[in-house]
Amino acid sequence: MIGMPDTAARIDMLMEQASLALVDTDYLTCERLCEQALRLAREAEDFDRYARILMPLQECRRQRRQIAADAGVAIFTGEQTDEIGAILKSQSTGCILLTDP
Repeated sequence: MIGMPDTAARIDMLMEQASLALVDTDYLTCERLCEQALRLAREAEDFDRYARILMPLQECRRQRRQIAADAGVAIFTGEQTDEIGAILKSQSTGCILLTDP
């Protein structure tokens, strides 16, 4: 399947958009575009492109983890975890750790 020009062009277009999103610090968009490109590259068995997609994907995920960690960590345990919806609404940023009672 390697060498499908329309698939390769589509992957390249997605990665160009992902690169722009990464520069604009739009990490959610970058991750979404990289995942789409990764899926196409895997289906086309284009492992050269597949490998090149991983670096920007890792970078946007690293940035998202860093932002979350910098915003703080909230730990909820026991009966607090019964109200996951309320917890998510009350914690708009940061890392949330839910533990068993």
